[in-house]
Amino acid sequence: MHLRRGPAYLARARQISAILTKHGLGFALDYLGWRRALKLPGRGPTGPTGDSEIPLYWQRVRAALEELGPTFIKLGQIMSTRGDILPRALVAELRKLQDRVPPVDFSLIAEEIERELGSRPDQVFAWIEEVPLAAASIGQVHRARLPAGEEVVVKVQRPRIESAVEVDLEILVDAAGLLESRFHWAKAMGARMIAMELAESLRRELDFRNEAAACERFARDFRGDDTVVIPRVYWDYTTRRLLVLERVEGVRVADIEILKARGLDRLEIARRIVRCSIKQILRSGFFHADLHPGNVVVLDQGRIALIDFGIVGELDPQARRMGMDIMRGVLGGDPARVARALIELSPGNAEVDEDKLARDVAAVQERYQRIPVGQLSLREFLPDIMGVCFSNGIRLRGEFALLMRALITLEGLLGTLSPEVAPLELVRSSADDILRREVLGEKLRSATAAVLRYAEEFLQLPLELQEILRQLRRGEVKLKHETPGLERAARGLQLGLDRLSFSIILAGITVGSALVAGALSPPVILGIPVAEVGFAVAVVLGIWLIVSIFRSGRL
Repeated sequence: MHLRRGPAYLARARQISAILTKHGLGFALDYLGWRRALKLPGRGPTGPTGDSEIPLYWQRVRAALEELGPTFIKLGQIMSTRGDILPRALVAELRKLQDRVPPVDFSLIAEEIERELGSRPDQVFAWIEEVPLAAASIGQVHRARLPAGEEVVVKVQRPRIESAVEVDLEILVDAAGLLESRFHWAKAMGARMIAMELAESLRRELDFRNEAAACERFARDFRGDDTVVIPRVYWDYTTRRLLVLERVEGVRVADIEILKARGLDRLEIARRIVRCSIKQILRSGFFHADLHPGNVVVLDQGRIALIDFGIVGELDPQARRMGMDIMRGVLGGDPARVARALIELSPGNAEVDEDKLARDVAAVQERYQRIPVGQLSLREFLPDIMGVCFSNGIRLRGEFALLMRALITLEGLLGTLSPEVAPLELVRSSADDILRREVLGEKLRSATAAVLRYAEEFLQLPLELQEILRQLRRGEVKLKHETPGLERAARGLQLGLDRLSFSIILAGITVGSALVAGALSPPVILGIPVAEVGFAVAVVLGIWLIVSIFRSGRL
């Protein structure tokens, strides 16, 4: 490994190495070639020696990621969606990653606000609460009030987090490139490309303007739906490292006792949350990928409000179609359809054994078909499908893997809200309802467009007829009759007649010359025998006729 980066890069690489060694993962340094490059002493463990040790190592991986800090916590959470490229047991462990860290002192937060807005917090806001509502690895949230009286929440990025994350991302991409150069499995997986995708995803999350734009898009998508509330963005106070949103007052889904005390219908709330999620996926393809209990607020009359738009996904039309094919194939017992859709969703359409893939999907379906719908779990079923992808060498597109995470997170939220809810049944009924409306709506839109097109042409017809009548009166209209192929046939007939006439003349010359030659005294003109000349002319013309016939291709 050639470490030619700056001092910050080398210092962080040594820190990462020390943490990995501390958690019994020092063998990874030898895989990467870091031990010699960083001049580290000794040699780390060689890794798990048997299947029984593997779960312990996955636990160590999670612990190491948590100690490595914000970048690796976030990347671990993103990788927890990638059951198509990671073992299921590791994915399950990564889902336990906690993104809760001690809050930053408010004096540092105040400095960040002043750096972004050019004024101290007390000059920008009527008041701002120093104790944060929440603190995470990327930023923390404070309540505040704008000068005009609007109640808001202020999300502030942690000081110097962006530069620290950039160093980590450089190390991550370099490490993935080293794995590709050393191991065939890493190259086949596309380890460096995956690392670059993860890095890009984290960079987008670091720019709070992306979260603000996502919030506004959801507001547009749910305009007119009075059961869903999306907070307003205050762009005058929003920057790359600062996000100011309308404060939505309500009950978090996680506060079950308060929901019960207020007499709110939890089953109806669950239906609304599922309907909201499925609408996002099937209509626009733009979806909230992190609907855990803390990110959904229940308002009066059971309305729901979505908050925290840092992790969102978007499916293009093809991915939406393939997703529906997977759903139809799963619910309809058609593993071949599921297999084809999974291959379509793989970047570059992976070269896999489609028959084997279909058999593996069928085995998963058969296992779950014996379970009543009310007891089916997306948390179990979707990872099994992802495991089939992993074992068949299929790497799904990142946005579809994110959708899998969104659905699993949604199921966890529903379980918190109402344990008796059958998540898959709610998802299926909502999807069927939205699909019927969407298909009907599409047909109506197509029919309306066709009617408008024909109506426009029909309205033009009287004007066109009126113009034709005017031209007839002025004698400007000429009727032209055309018979397709007639002109070509006429040319062929003319050519045949010409050749027939020529042949008759040629025959006449030949017969005349023969008669002259048969006379008792053949005539001679200026010493030239007429008969011989006639025969010569007949031969030349005959040859020319034969050649022209062959050239034309018609005998």
